[in-house]
Amino acid sequence: MKAINRHLQTKLISVVILLLFVVSIFDPADQILSIKVPVFICMWLLFLFFKLFDGKGVSIPSNLGVYLLVFIIIIPAVSVLRYICFNTVTDQYLLHLWFCMKPLLFLSVVVVLCDYKIDAAPMIGNLLLYFSLCIFIVFALILQGYDVFNSKVINLVYEKGLIQKIDFRNYGGFKLYYIYFVTAPLLVISTAYYSEKVLVSRGRVKWKYLIFLIVSFVSFFLTGSRNSIIISVITPLLVYLVYAKKKLRAYIITLFIGLINLFYWRDIIFAMFNSESQSNLGRLSIFQDYIKVIQIPSNLLFGQGLGATFYVSAKSRVTWIAELTYLEIIRHYGLFMGGIVIMMLLIPFFRYKRYSDKKYLLVAYVGYLLMCITNPFLFSSSGMAMLSIILYPVFAKS
Repeated sequence: MKAINRHLQTKLISVVILLLFVVSIFDPADQILSIKVPVFICMWLLFLFFKLFDGKGVSIPSNLGVYLLVFIIIIPAVSVLRYICFNTVTDQYLLHLWFCMKPLLFLSVVVVLCDYKIDAAPMIGNLLLYFSLCIFIVFALILQGYDVFNSKVINLVYEKGLIQKIDFRNYGGFKLYYIYFVTAPLLVISTAYYSEKVLVSRGRVKWKYLIFLIVSFVSFFLTGSRNSIIISVITPLLVYLVYAKKKLRAYIITLFIGLINLFYWRDIIFAMFNSESQSNLGRLSIFQDYIKVIQIPSNLLFGQGLGATFYVSAKSRVTWIAELTYLEIIRHYGLFMGGIVIMMLLIPFFRYKRYSDKKYLLVAYVGYLLMCITNPFLFSSSGMAMLSIILYPVFAKS
């Protein structure tokens, strides 16, 4: 069989990856179309089909191979072995283990990106702009008197897992609708992306990117969580600092803007971090539950094992995952292996020179990791697919 032109291969693979990212953003729970796994499998089948007939084989950088071997196979396998040695393996445990393992497989998207040299960051930036427009339209309708709480469409999307919560939020007298989209943390990427475009563009196109930035920023802000509000404000400022040629002036301007905002919005900021608020009380309760687990020396050093459950008092039930991502890593893997996992997540910062032409991506990643402190999205299939975009510059061949 005649080999398919490399350019055509790249185009076809890019289309499938684009579809995977569309599903990851707009159907994170995979309940609207239920095609996330089929599209992922299709991507790999198409990739292997092309490699079978072009005679060149799969080109995986050795450092990427080691990274994926450790992150996806070795550490999870050791963790599972630790659980099996000291606990009874039940059907329920196997189900929880699958929930933990399936997302890790989506990190393998980075292999395809590196082989075909597909820089998916602009692709995801544009996709997230459409996502931002959807959020923007929802809130525009609310301002026009649309009853979001009785909307059949909104409630259907809520039931299918794209929207996590619909409520009101009151931060020190500042009231807003709280419609939290599960994939809202990803908006840090588009906010950073369009911040960079505004700074480096010239002429009329700069105004186009400024409009895109405003839409992305406002939508990010309006998702209403503390994380979203704070990171949406900080991200453009950090991008400005990174790209500014006159650093001293940039630091002075950023500091001035920051101090003004801290003073003007001080009541709202204090309300956000009030330990007596319901959501903060819930997280403090979950934090105490984690401490109860990891204060046991064996759990602290080696973890409970991937897929293990623990009791969450705020929810009054046993669960296999909770909101505090980095404590969740320690609970599953322990200090030794969990420390390795966290260090592997930080590799882009150790290889920062690889991001010389896309510094905004590192800024976005800082915001993303900060948001994931109290959000388990990082270790979802959508979160892993997005992590592959962040890791691409580290492993892509020059």
